Amino acid sequence: MNAFNPGANDSRGRVDTVTTREHEAWKSRGRGRGAARRQTRDGTARRRNRRADQFCVHLVADERKIPVYAVEFKAPHKVTIPELVAGLHPIDLDRDVIDQEGDTFEFYATRLVAAVVTQIFSYMIDSGVRYGYICTGEAFVFLHIPKDDPTIIQYFLCIPNQDAQADDEVRLHRTAIGEMLAFTLQALAVEPPTQEWHDVAHNQLTTWKVEYLDVLREIPETLRKDPPASNYRPSHWKPVRKIHNTRARTRARCQPGASTPKHSSTEGSGSDQESHSPSAAAPSVFAR
Repeated sequence: MNAFNPGANDSRGRVDTVTTREHEAWKSRGRGRGAARRQTRDGTARRRNRRADQFCVHLVADERKIPVYAVEFKAPHKVTIPELVAGLHPIDLDRDVIDQEGDTFEFYATRLVAAVVTQIFSYMIDSGVRYGYICTGEAFVFLHIPKDDPTIIQYFLCIPNQDAQADDEVRLHRTAIGEMLAFTLQALAVEPPTQEWHDVAHNQLTTWKVEYLDVLREIPETLRKDPPASNYRPSHWKPVRKIHNTRARTRARCQPGASTPKHSSTEGSGSDQESHSPSAAAPSVFAR
């Protein structure tokens, strides 16, 4: 999984939580490099209005609603697969995005993706969840905020139509349903963020005033119509095979005075079998 650490997006107001029945690393520390001059910190509570395309999935148990993960939907023509592939990479927001100028497709894609992820990052912080995802209908960007650093968000890009290959023996795991199931189970298994986590987020995160639609309008239409070839490569891992060792039982006649032969301590231990585990992508950091 990769990561970036965005500052909070400036969408003011209050976050209204909803239940599942209703639907539901950029380092943005803001310290040094003139960050204070370009960004403002909210002195009041960080709760903001959620956008129409944002939802929070809750677990409803014992008459309590526990937030699990955040969701943000984007139309595939507004955030395209080439833009996601080009824009998701290790960055420093201060260095690479804020107040920067460029004319390449990668620069515009990076700025667009930075704005989109910053929006849901802010919503995740406000909702007190460490998991979330962006869905365009063609791709998923799964997101995770580490428990020990709420100023960084990790990402993982998933394009099911390219990930699930017909000749892949574990292709079901790479389908949209398989990826969503694994993501949901992982989000359900984590403990809620601690008060210290919330305090660090409140004290260290700053506000980047940005609207992704404004960023989208700045991209020349000629670049969007003819993007460079995508270098997306589906992640691959070897399945973990569970091999059950069975010992053949033989009948033996006990002879008087004969000792029963002892089995080797290594018999059936499977010591010559390889254990394959999924490979995890190395974290990358979007820093601001």
